[in-house]
Parts: sequence; C-alpha cells; structure tokens
Amino acid sequence: MSHKATNWLANLAPETMTAGAFRVMFHLCDCHNPSNGCFPAQAYLMEKCNLSNSGLNLILKRLENDGLISRHQRVDAKTRKKRPTRYLFPFEDGFKAQNPTPESGDGKKPKPTPESGDGTISTFRANPSPLSGQSHLHRGGDKPVKEPVINQRACASQRQGSAGRRSQNPLVQKSAERAVQRWREGRPTAFDDLQPWERDHIIASGLLSDDELAKAGFSNEGGKA
Repeated sequence: MSHKATNWLANLAPETMTAGAFRVMFHLCDCHNPSNGCFPAQAYLMEKCNLSNSGLNLILKRLENDGLISRHQRVDAKTRKKRPTRYLFPFEDGFKAQNPTPESGDGKKPKPTPESGDGTISTFRANPSPLSGQSHLHRGGDKPVKEPVINQRACASQRQGSAGRRSQNPLVQKSAERAVQRWREGRPTAFDDLQPWERDHIIASGLLSDDELAKAGFSNEGGKA
C-alpha cells in the first residue's frame, strides 16, 4: 500500500461512502503501487471483501459514479484475452471520472426503471401507509416497545477485556468512526460489515458509551451479537 493512497482514503469524509464500499476501497488502496498503479484481480477483491461478483460490481459501479475511482479494461495485445482491470484514483495523474460502461470495466448495461425514465409504469396503487394517507395502525394504537435491559457490569467487563486493542491504523480508525456515525444516524446495520479488530477499536477507544454498546448489541467477546 502506498502512503499517498492511505492518506487520501483516510482524509475522506465519513459520509462519502458506506462501510462496505470503504472496505473495497481499503483493499484497492492496499494494492496501489506509486510506480505501477493498481491492478487487483476481481477474484482477489471478492475474497478479501467477502463479496459475490455481483455485489462487488455494484459497489465498484457506485464508487465510479461518485468519482472516487476510474476503471480501465485492458486486453493482451497477443492473446486478445482480458487482463486485470486498472483502477485509477483522483490523486493520480490521468484520472478522469467517468460513468461505468462495458468498455470501462463494468460490463453490464443497467436495467431500465421508472426512476431512470424508461421501463414499465405500474398501474397498481401503492400499499397504504402513514405517508400515502391510510394508516396501518390498529384502533388500539401502537404496541408498547420494550427497551433493552442494559447490563452495566457486562459492558464494563467488555471494555476492560478490549483494553489494548485500540488500533493505530488510520484506516481502521476511520472505518470505526464512520460506522459509529451511521449507527447514531439511525442505521441499525452500520456495524454488520465491520471486521473484529474494527469492533475492538470501537470498544477500546470509547467511541460508544456503555449504554450505546448494549443498545448496539455488542457481545462480551468484543464483537456484535
């Protein structure tokens, strides 16, 4: 991994991308070489990010649409076989943001939808909801929601067990802070894609209070239940 790629990724704002997209960007930056560029194989990224081929392509397409990467498909001049895609970053010379196309590496044409201006327009009415006018609530009103019971002793023990696991890696720190921010914004799945060492950093660094740790579902082993 080049220092230039590391510093560029670490300085991106937390809201720039999701935790899953950040993991893909982490491994792309890890493969970057200042002299030779970035040429990771699709299979390598799938394995490192624990993603399917379609899932990885979806994230890469989103990153390219957001102007964070540029993909260039290459073909061997002798065998005419496809070579690993080259990835360019905004801090590199020659970077030019572009919409993903089959020629640039995406290889798939987006399906038409009503949102994109094409596709079939449905004649069915939407299911009634509080936003569309009719409410789904019964006459008796909402059912009471039970608040989770917070075990302060377990949370304190968990934080003590994670002592010394605070990461010094700026990318791990950035990923953990990004996940905490998204969780506080009301996204309950914000911690699902984190690695164990990222969760340990959240606990050891005190990014979440004991109450928040319990509400987020962190277990005593330092992970998330």
